[in-house]
Amino acid sequence: MAQTDRASSRMNLYAGWLTVDGQCYPFGAETKRRCLQMIAQFICSMAEMHAEDQRKYPDTALLCPYWYSGVYTNSEIRRLASDETLDPDALDDMMQNALDDYFSNPDIKITALVSPLLVPVVGQTVGDTLFIAMLDKDHDFAGYVTTEEEVAERWLTDYVAQVFGPSVGKPGISVDTAKKYLKGSGLIHICPLPLSPNFKMVLSLAALIPQAA
Repeated sequence: MAQTDRASSRMNLYAGWLTVDGQCYPFGAETKRRCLQMIAQFICSMAEMHAEDQRKYPDTALLCPYWYSGVYTNSEIRRLASDETLDPDALDDMMQNALDDYFSNPDIKITALVSPLLVPVVGQTVGDTLFIAMLDKDHDFAGYVTTEEEVAERWLTDYVAQVFGPSVGKPGISVDTAKKYLKGSGLIHICPLPLSPNFKMVLSLAALIPQAA
């Protein structure tokens, strides 16, 4: 996950996301284990919704029309979603092995995983929400975590302009223009970052501490 170096709030967190049916679903936590657990639990919730459709609407469920359709759980996803203590060095392989089954199944709309990386939280004004800007284009993934939504949007549009746009090095484009530069071959998304309970507490405490000028 790429992230430029700007004024930091002195906080770091692990951030990653799952791309499902053209939408990025991000998660942030204090450890890689916890972040992967959040992603695995999200996959489990998708599987539960699909299973409910199979019970209530079996004919429709066979068509797999929804973003969560076709998803099931396997042993590795269930272990990652649990509170089991796992070997830190095995976490990425466990998640990748679990997702390989999904990637090879055309009925499942999970198309990419950005494995959690330790990234700085950019921004000087700390509130009760963090924002993440994400880019998913082929094998090029980039992300940026900040305390302000406008900063996340500015970083993302500038990144697209500089890396993919014809006006290389000319920042200040709009989100719509950034999407045109991607030419339908990638997606960008900016949203509040869902956080683990522990990191929510860290953020709340940080908001009470006066920030240095």
